[in-house]
Amino acid sequence: MAEYKIGKKQEFCSACGKMFEDGEEVVSCIYPEGDSFGRADLCMACWEADKAPPEHISYWRRKAEKKEQPKVFNRRAAFDLFKVLADSEDPQDADTSYILAILLMRKGVFDLVRTGSEQGVSAMVLKLKSTKEEFKVPNRELSEERLQQIKDNLESIFEEPESAS
Repeated sequence: MAEYKIGKKQEFCSACGKMFEDGEEVVSCIYPEGDSFGRADLCMACWEADKAPPEHISYWRRKAEKKEQPKVFNRRAAFDLFKVLADSEDPQDADTSYILAILLMRKGVFDLVRTGSEQGVSAMVLKLKSTKEEFKVPNRELSEERLQQIKDNLESIFEEPESAS
């Protein structure tokens, strides 16, 4: 059986060039093109005006979807904030510092050296990969609501569209 490569869906009309809106109804069709097949994606106005390739052999309707830009975590800014909050006595700062430490560990900025308890305080010791500097981070018991609140705050601060990095 022969394999055919058909183009991916487009974000614009093949006939008029108009960018599709999120959720807009679109008609996609395939047509013979040499030894393979071509693809055309048309807005409804162009489809109804019969601007599809005349030799199209199949078509289907779909909803246009805008792709969300991938986000990149700003490690430098997160680490800078972690350093500021790490020594704070404020419980909210300690909560945020703890979550930042875990995120930075997951992103490869920190290595976990050990966990343990000293003077009744459970903590983890993290080593910064670039300088080998160690940080002691007390463990925090956080509710799901508090975790979500910190996560939302950090995402709004440190995640940027991929093209901005």
